[in-house]
Amino acid sequence: MGLCLLNGVFFSGFFFASDFFIRSSQAKENTPSLNQKLSSPDASIRVLAAVELALGEGVETGVQFLSSLIQDETGDQEGRAVFLKLLNDNLEVRKDLIKTFLRFAFDEDTNNQNYAINTLVKIPQKNNKEAKLFTLVLAKALLNPAYMVRENAALGLRGMKDIAQVSWIFPVIRRALHQPDVDIKKYALSGLARLGPFDQFTEFPEIMSELKAALQDEDPQVFATAVEALSHQSSPSGKFIPEITEIFLVLFKKADTQSIYPITEHFKFLLEHNFKSWHSPRTDL
Repeated sequence: MGLCLLNGVFFSGFFFASDFFIRSSQAKENTPSLNQKLSSPDASIRVLAAVELALGEGVETGVQFLSSLIQDETGDQEGRAVFLKLLNDNLEVRKDLIKTFLRFAFDEDTNNQNYAINTLVKIPQKNNKEAKLFTLVLAKALLNPAYMVRENAALGLRGMKDIAQVSWIFPVIRRALHQPDVDIKKYALSGLARLGPFDQFTEFPEIMSELKAALQDEDPQVFATAVEALSHQSSPSGKFIPEITEIFLVLFKKADTQSIYPITEHFKFLLEHNFKSWHSPRTDL
């Protein structure tokens, strides 16, 4: 009887253990993986899963997901908002993710480079150190042998308008303006147009020199973008208005039937956005 009891205890324990392991296995099977969490209806779960992948063994998947999230402003808006808030609030995660994106910016894989560059230029810089670091990445990317990497770097110039020190970004724009690719020149001119009022720049002579050179470009698209860039400049003090106006007068003289209209429209834009600051009432009378 003792043996039977012992056997009963043994088999009961065996079945209990078996049931435990079966339930544990089922629980693991039912637990969604990080990749599965990327499609969760909960934005926080999606973002945290992508961050964990980016900082772990699934780095490429995580970086691609976060890159698409931050680039597509009309897509997963909820997820994008969660990601941006995480970058703003959690400095440790922000630091680790930026390190990952910087590493990918110099990866051998062109796609990884593009993901990294497109993400870095969309992340609001918290300080001058970050801004300068991102700018240096763009500068190097502008010399990349892959066209798409160069193009994305040039596009990124338009996202760097919050940088206070123009001395950091202008050399990058100048480098892009001397690239052979028409699209990259256009993006660089577009970036130049967003640098702010000329009055605050010690680089004004160099900026005007590059604009004048672009206005001599044989490609009509580069020329048109250069005219647009010129029209978007402002000089609240009026200090540089004579030189800007003189350039437009030369353009009017050289204009043909096709170019006269856009030149006129851009000059009107320049006047409309600067007239009040140029003609403020004098107080010394």
